[in-house]
Amino acid sequence: MTLKKRASKSIALALAGVTIVTPVLKSVSAMEIGNSNYKLESNFQQEEINFDEIKQMFSNMSGKTRSNIVEINEDNYKAIINTNTGDITHTYYKSDGSILETYSTNFYENLDRFKEQLEQQNSKLARLSGPVIYSNKTSFSPGMLQLQIKQVKKDGKTVHQCDMWNSKNKYKQEFRTKYTSSASVMDFDKAINDASNKWNLLVSVVGTSAALAIASFFVPGSKVTLTALKNGLKALGFTNLLAKADTIVTRWNNYSNAVKNGDNKYNVA
Repeated sequence: MTLKKRASKSIALALAGVTIVTPVLKSVSAMEIGNSNYKLESNFQQEEINFDEIKQMFSNMSGKTRSNIVEINEDNYKAIINTNTGDITHTYYKSDGSILETYSTNFYENLDRFKEQLEQQNSKLARLSGPVIYSNKTSFSPGMLQLQIKQVKKDGKTVHQCDMWNSKNKYKQEFRTKYTSSASVMDFDKAINDASNKWNLLVSVVGTSAALAIASFFVPGSKVTLTALKNGLKALGFTNLLAKADTIVTRWNNYSNAVKNGDNKYNVA
């Protein structure tokens, strides 16, 4: 890995400690076939998630120098990282050197969005009126897909109100005579379960803090290569996870695919 650091104005990060306690998989028994089929069995323990510590790990990437720009360039993958602003540009290349894919994201904004989603996971559901008859949401994870069904009166008839959120926290409301008779709503429900299980499989290998850091670096829904994943782990300081990189990249890509599928099911529900 080649790290090139350019001198730039540095800004100290004022980080107030925020800790959230979340259930984390303690043990998982999984059988993966074709990167998609698995059986999940879990026991839960408590893990404290300090979002400001995760931010600090990212900001420390540039070391003790005055530079805040870090470049990674290795094996058809390049990343330009600004540890000051949080901006990251990922670029993947074909074997002939032409660009296969490129996208930009922001580590700090992603992490703050995930934190907000996690804090509001229950409160925003409670604010919606009507008796809840069914609720489903992905486990404590970024890109949370959510579905809640309530029985309400509409135009003089008793119907099911379907409140749904996609991975980007976009909300919509649909009404069905009976939600279990709606194939599109039930498909979204299944997609939520799939994404939740695959997130838990990732967490079982890296822990929730590292999983959130990876998600902030690459963004749920994006596929990564082994080279990109290894360099991301090194840059974030998770060198202890490099030996598990093959498993991690598979589980990350499985989770990302599940999130994309969940968003697609949300769009048609």
